[in-house]
Parts: sequence; C-alpha cells; structure tokens
Amino acid sequence: MDLNRPEQAVAQEEQGMALLDPKFRRNRFAKLVHLSECHHAAGRPEQAVDTAGQALDLYPSVSCPRWAVRLGAFRDDVAGVGLPETAAFVERYDALTTT
Repeated sequence: MDLNRPEQAVAQEEQGMALLDPKFRRNRFAKLVHLSECHHAAGRPEQAVDTAGQALDLYPSVSCPRWAVRLGAFRDDVAGVGLPETAAFVERYDALTTT
C-alpha cells in the first residue's frame, strides 16, 4: 500500500492471511482491517466491506486499539459510498461499537 500498488497489497495480504494460524485472533483482526483498506484502495468496495465485516466479527474478542481506530476510519471512508453493502456494514459497525 505504501508503494501505491493496492492490487499487489491485496494479493500479499491474502497470502499472509492464508498462512496465519487461526488461533492468532488479534493478528487476524489486524490483517483483515488492512486487507479491507487494500480492497478499498483497489476500488473493490464490496470485497472491502465483506473483509471488514470479518474483522468486525473478531472485534469484541480482541484488544487491538490501533487497528480498531483504523477500522473506524475505514467505516468513515465507506459511509458515503452509497452501496447497500457499505450501508449495512456502517450500520453493523455502529451497533457493535456503541454498545
């Protein structure tokens, strides 16, 4: 992503996710948030919110403040996209994080 190559970043993050042991929930959460950002930068809002939804599944069970902030920033970025998928993610995020 830092090299402005979101397509490559997506591929590398997906490869990293495949190698990550599922028991490392905090790492998985961080990688899912980053993968969401990569998909969004690559112009794939549906995949971005799907991946962010997977991160949101882990949100209540991990403590990872830095990546939680980034997930919140992602929420703000997709809030105005205007797709049903993005609206559903924003609604779910808001419901989960305001309780």
